[in-house]
Amino acid sequence: MQNDILTSLTRLSDAELVARVKSLVARERDATAHLVAHLAELDTRDVHLRAGYESLYVYCRDALGLSEGESYNRIEVARGPAVSRHPRDARGGIGQPDCGEAPRTAPDSGQSPRGGRARRTRERATPRPR
Repeated sequence: MQNDILTSLTRLSDAELVARVKSLVARERDATAHLVAHLAELDTRDVHLRAGYESLYVYCRDALGLSEGESYNRIEVARGPAVSRHPRDARGGIGQPDCGEAPRTAPDSGQSPRGGRARRTRERATPRPR
């Protein structure tokens, strides 16, 4: 099936390809908004705890197969004030929590969202002059 998709894409004009990419991005944003809203309700009901998971983070990672970063980001938004009002921001995407730097541990897990690796700071991420 993957080959069929790739083959069909080669037949599209540039304009058609760009239009489809934009449509897919919009659908992905919408799906993510719905996922975040559902995670917020799941968290409110403690469904993940009754299912035997120690936290919503572990549930997202292990039961849903989300990456550590995806799990962390979606939980942060699901627990933020934007979801209780409206899960999508004015740009059509998920509202982001207003935090300068993400906490170093994943919500409720006591674990680093990046598997214990140290976060890179802006100073370290910026190339040093030689």
